[in-house]
Amino acid sequence: MKELLNRFKNIHPTTLLTHVIITMIYPAAKAVRAEENKFIVFLDTLTIVAMLLIIVGVFYRLVLKGDFDRVQYVFNRSLRPQKPFDAYEADRTEERKTAFNYPLWLGIFYFAACALIGFLR
Repeated sequence: MKELLNRFKNIHPTTLLTHVIITMIYPAAKAVRAEENKFIVFLDTLTIVAMLLIIVGVFYRLVLKGDFDRVQYVFNRSLRPQKPFDAYEADRTEERKTAFNYPLWLGIFYFAACALIGFLR
């Protein structure tokens, strides 16, 4: 539980606002262009965006967990000389401590909001 609360401390308001604006552009544009049922079109496209964010968030979670560290190390090593794997892994662990999975949490929030609004409507 404490680790989860520490993860939420990593939320940066400017980064969160940027993610929200970028993910709301397509549903808003689609709703503006719709000729009728603008609200339904907005909810439908926001649900689709939420599902895509959840899928991307799950893959990003695997990256944050460290499942692809060896692949990234080998790929980066082939492009340019790099430090030993132990030092690389220690650096990645430090980077992960300050990371937050915005796509997953925004996708879950958007999907829950669309489901709740759809249920109440």
